[in-house]
Amino acid sequence: MPRPERAVDPSQGPVQLFAWELRRLRDRAGRPGYREMAARVHYSPTSLSVAAAGRRLPTLAVALAYVRACGGDVREWEGRWRAVAADLALAPHPSPPSSPNPYRRPESDDTAAPAPVFGRDELVDRLHAGVARHGVTALTGPSGAGKSTLLGAAFPGGRSHGRTTVVVRLTGDRSPLTELTGGLAHLSAERAHLLHRAPRTGARRASALLPRVSHAGADRAERLLVVDQFERVFDRPAAERTAFLDALAGAAAHPRDRVRLVLGLRSDHVGPCLRDPWLARVLSEARVRVTPMTAGDLEAMITEPADAHGLVVERALMLSLIDDTVHRPGGLPFARLALAEVWRRRRGFVMSLDGYRSFGGVPGLVAQTARSTLRDLAPLQRVTAEAVLERLTAFGGLSGGLPRPCPRGKLDFAPPVTSTVIRALVDARLLVADEGTLSLAHEAVIGVPGAEAPETTPRPVRRSAALTGYAALAARFARTLRPPQRPGDNGPVSSRR
Repeated sequence: MPRPERAVDPSQGPVQLFAWELRRLRDRAGRPGYREMAARVHYSPTSLSVAAAGRRLPTLAVALAYVRACGGDVREWEGRWRAVAADLALAPHPSPPSSPNPYRRPESDDTAAPAPVFGRDELVDRLHAGVARHGVTALTGPSGAGKSTLLGAAFPGGRSHGRTTVVVRLTGDRSPLTELTGGLAHLSAERAHLLHRAPRTGARRASALLPRVSHAGADRAERLLVVDQFERVFDRPAAERTAFLDALAGAAAHPRDRVRLVLGLRSDHVGPCLRDPWLARVLSEARVRVTPMTAGDLEAMITEPADAHGLVVERALMLSLIDDTVHRPGGLPFARLALAEVWRRRRGFVMSLDGYRSFGGVPGLVAQTARSTLRDLAPLQRVTAEAVLERLTAFGGLSGGLPRPCPRGKLDFAPPVTSTVIRALVDARLLVADEGTLSLAHEAVIGVPGAEAPETTPRPVRRSAALTGYAALAARFARTLRPPQRPGDNGPVSSRR
């Protein structure tokens, strides 16, 4: 049974009066439940209940959604909301109490208290449904799509609802079985030590050990093992990878062991996974794909954390941020960074468009990241990065340049150097790695030095689009090191003193 709402005194101010009137509208509509209202207008029950709590003025979008769910006059209520917003704008903004940034995830790896995810309710529901139906479920999506955020929100680590969840995030720096040992150690240090020895005892031994480690304790509760950044297993030697996959497959092969697995996988590694029979079966039977966020999803991501923390988001800010993010394959991580920065620059309880524009918004963050990343590369790597970014840009037209996705195989003009550079650009969220293709995360990358249109590039880079191997790349690198000629020089620089 839902808890009763806390009383609101309409005499306390315009926000409380607005909330009180919203509740009266709901009462006249037959007092539908917030879940029922949410299903009608596609907003979360929490956002709708907070709108009538009287602690702060809801955003216009949420307020009108509440009105539509109760059959009210939208135009009339929009006028009421604007009148209250005008009253609040004339009042001095009090300093908000100190609180954590609602848009920044904790830096620690404490998965027992994950940050909530907003705008992704449908994906979280699909993940839960997949785990309920299958012993192994794979969550796949391009880089920067928010897979780790989704896994953390859907499956917080610890014990709840009769199930113990262990989250392991692979790094590729150590053996995956060693990293798995660290995640399982709190269940049973003694039995996790057995798993640590598994690489020396062979794949068959490892397969038998994981169920035993997972079932430390006598409660026989279901265990859920979440392996995030699963693609990192391909950074390890073949023997370690085989032992790890055999261990996971062995645990999932025995339903009586009550071990369920969830794998978070970057979609550009789906191809290598399909070469393993067990992983190929998982991907064909129980794959959940991360889809791009729509404008409505982004609106929820912007406004719902603000509602939960008593903040007001200017509508102009919301529209500008959505416009800078939607339909950009890699815009989501930068949108989250931008929201965290706008929160830091807020005025009282108000997150404003001026605060967003003060640092350049999403395009400014993208350009700043691109400049920093290119500056940190070695000279040969920087030249290679510029060539990669140009290959992913279609120059010309009124805009000067637009992102152009490219098959990954067409970028291997210098494989060892290019692979290192592409990984650095993907890790910096400047490139989006999807199944078989690479693309620019955002068109703002095109405007940074080394990635702009050839006509404005300070040194000749147009021929980089025709790079086919080390010779062409080396020639271009040599040009960047050649000292400039003095005016009037027509030949090589003389060696005379």
